[in-house]
Amino acid sequence: MAGPWEQYRSAAEPDAGAGPWARYSAAGAEPAEPRPSATPAQPAPRAAPPVKPPSKAFGFTVGNLNLGISDLLGLPADTARNALNLGIAGYGAARGGAGANRTRGGEPYIPPDLIEPGALSQPWWEGLMRRGGMVTPQADPESAPGRYGAAALRALPAAGMGRMSIPQVPRAAGAQATSGMSGELAADVAGEEFRGVGTMLPAGRQLARPPSTGERARTERQAGRFDQARDMGIPVPPRAMERNKPRDRMEDVTTKELGLPDGTELTPKLLRGYSKQHYADGYEPLINAPELAKGVRPNPAFQAKIQELGDEIAAGRQNLPSTFKTSGPAIKLLGEYGYGALPAGTKAKIPPRQQPIPADVTIRAIQKLRDDAATNFSSDKPEQKTLAGVQKGVANALEQLIDDNLASSGNQNLLEGYRKSRTMIAKAHDVISEIDPATGKLSASRAARAQEDRPLSGGLKAASDVAREFPGAMQAPKSDDYFTRRVTPMAVLHPQAMGAHWLSRLADPVTTSDPYQRFITSQRSRLSPEQLQMLRLLTAASSSQNRDQIPQPPQ
Repeated sequence: MAGPWEQYRSAAEPDAGAGPWARYSAAGAEPAEPRPSATPAQPAPRAAPPVKPPSKAFGFTVGNLNLGISDLLGLPADTARNALNLGIAGYGAARGGAGANRTRGGEPYIPPDLIEPGALSQPWWEGLMRRGGMVTPQADPESAPGRYGAAALRALPAAGMGRMSIPQVPRAAGAQATSGMSGELAADVAGEEFRGVGTMLPAGRQLARPPSTGERARTERQAGRFDQARDMGIPVPPRAMERNKPRDRMEDVTTKELGLPDGTELTPKLLRGYSKQHYADGYEPLINAPELAKGVRPNPAFQAKIQELGDEIAAGRQNLPSTFKTSGPAIKLLGEYGYGALPAGTKAKIPPRQQPIPADVTIRAIQKLRDDAATNFSSDKPEQKTLAGVQKGVANALEQLIDDNLASSGNQNLLEGYRKSRTMIAKAHDVISEIDPATGKLSASRAARAQEDRPLSGGLKAASDVAREFPGAMQAPKSDDYFTRRVTPMAVLHPQAMGAHWLSRLADPVTTSDPYQRFITSQRSRLSPEQLQMLRLLTAASSSQNRDQIPQPPQ
């Protein structure tokens, strides 16, 4: 018979048949000291270190880049679906608007449902990526700056579309990022339906005013010379790559005036070749023309012009011979064409030239006089400029003399061809004198002085007038540094200004480095207007798709 404490035996004492550890009870009794074992205890295995989850920034970046890929993958299906939905909606609106709101059986007309996003659409690809872990909840923005950052990242995959070189990729990525953020801004301001329109805003300038043929030619020419500089190991500062827009407009006006293709580089060599061609077209036929077989006959107008040119110089020589002693070459030149004055104190003059000048000699003389005048006009010496004016005047007088001889002959076709060539040659020589010998480019200051030496007309006169009236507007804007090269008092008193001052000295080393030259400065890295518009349109199309529904991907 069990005693009164029998009921506690199982909790306080081990059973007789129990093992050595039976005294440990479920009631929580403290275990006795374990007996040592002959076999040493095995150490417990170490737990594997916890896997560090990816950072929020990593998940945000990768997730939104993958969403951009889903936009591109779903674009064909979504575009086709939207086109069909547009037709369905148009049919329903047309039928409802026509009053056919009931069927033949009298039932109310119900417009057909629009097609929902299905397989291969953007929501389908997005759902597939989310289930596969390519897009995690970390990709979802939680703030306004986050939404703009997500829009920029989501637009980046489209930068790889289309044919472009490796140096163009950074600029394409920048264009896509700004396009994505612009679309987000448009959605915030005007509504979600304007997102696609907003993506096109950064390209508004290119769409409104595409570059002209001249601008394209100048850009390509500059890119080729930049490549030459790189091959020679000469870095080109970005400020040297900036276009001089006033000079570009002068070149456009000048090439149009001369009838040359847009973007033609105006050099003295090209203009001399241009003049030579017009000499061949309009002057050389005169050599064997029957109308000038007996030579070019001087007339009273020619004789008066030669006398006028000579009298202007002779008056100075007679009154101040020492001052005007350098004008002797001009008087000597005029003497060949009939000018001559008797010694001072006599009123009589040497009779002007009467005998004809052979046609071929006249034409060669005109060409030589114009070439010499262009050279002398570019000189800084007063006597050379005086001689240039006389050479120009004699050439004009000879050309007018040929015109008068042809006009009296009645050959209108020969006369018109000659007049056209005469005008173009005169303009070419005017342009040559406006080219700065140091830079080889048209000079606004030389154009402003052009009318002081000779009359101009047409676009050349307009460019000269503008350069004279607004000299500052015709110069390229100078790039101002943020700080001078000296430490200013402001920089001394403000540590931030001091740092910015010294940091500005890194501008040239950075911008002349090879990576910067290759990807930023080079014209080869710039996107063509066609490439830029293609990327903007692609971003606009992908931004306009429906992303509200996410179907389940296939199992």
